[in-house]
Amino acid sequence: LRLRPAKNKITFFMRYTMDAYLNITVGRQAIGFDNERHVGTAEFLQNDKTFDAITLAYNDGLAWKMDYLYLTKAHRIFGDDATSLLSPQDVRFAQQMYRSVTELGNHNHNSHLFNLHYQFNQQLTLSVYSFLLENQTAQVFSSDTYGVKVSGAVKPDKIKFGYAVEYAAQQASQQNPWIFSTDYR
Repeated sequence: LRLRPAKNKITFFMRYTMDAYLNITVGRQAIGFDNERHVGTAEFLQNDKTFDAITLAYNDGLAWKMDYLYLTKAHRIFGDDATSLLSPQDVRFAQQMYRSVTELGNHNHNSHLFNLHYQFNQQLTLSVYSFLLENQTAQVFSSDTYGVKVSGAVKPDKIKFGYAVEYAAQQASQQNPWIFSTDYR
């Protein structure tokens, strides 16, 4: 259990290990899957993205790794002070008093993330995932993503070659007012 004060707020984080393979984590977490193309923390910025979530993680240490997350809030790179009302010092304040929802610091969520890995051997790992993002603050960011990734490494001689092949289909969720569908490969 870790409580950390941050600007008059308390960050809560608790992890419970049921056995050597299963962890349950509740609270503020940095979450990133694979290459962080769909879900990640953007750690290279001054204020990285974190999530308030419940995580169930299984890892047998050999072949299987499974993560299920329920997200309730995304603390975004704009910071907790990026509320809907712009500061009078903001150059945009004269034209508009309110910040766009896409620039808000925190977004409320009702999102479900699932990521499953199976490592056959060093040369072959199979991953399947489903990210059902329901952003209640900015519904234009709500999407459903389903994907599969095959990756690994081979070392025929002195040089090691890594590879990854990935395909994902993403579409607007029912809450999103924009209608889109796209592929990632």
